[in-house]
Amino acid sequence: MDASLRATIYRVRLYTDTVMYSTDGVYGSCSLRFSHRCLLVSLPEVITATFAKRLKEARDLRGLSQRALGGLVDKGGDKNRGAIRVNRYEQQVNQADMTKAAELAQALDVPLAFLFAEDDDLAAAILAFAKLPAEQRARMRAELERLAGQQGL
Repeated sequence: MDASLRATIYRVRLYTDTVMYSTDGVYGSCSLRFSHRCLLVSLPEVITATFAKRLKEARDLRGLSQRALGGLVDKGGDKNRGAIRVNRYEQQVNQADMTKAAELAQALDVPLAFLFAEDDDLAAAILAFAKLPAEQRARMRAELERLAGQQGL
């Protein structure tokens, strides 16, 4: 790793063909995932942008306004306060913690993973998979694992 990054490696995870480096340094926190096929860099800003995009998509999918969604997730039932919070998440002004993200996913009737899916195809697959009955999910999972095994993943 380049010494100019001046970062402290605080976690190294070894996977079959993947090494995960998490760094915390001058340039902010980031995670780097190296594998034989790709290099992924997940920065907090990217995660926030992804969450904002998926939140808006899910809200539009359900036909809810920011105000309506805000009323569903605000503990006091204050639609205005909730709408402000939803707007700030969608505009990337604020970041939702995991508890709030789970509440939003539940209110929107989407899997929590959907709100963090970095790829549009993966997001669509998560939504489709969640709609399947348990038996079909098991078959689909087995088929996906079989296909991934053929790819050497």
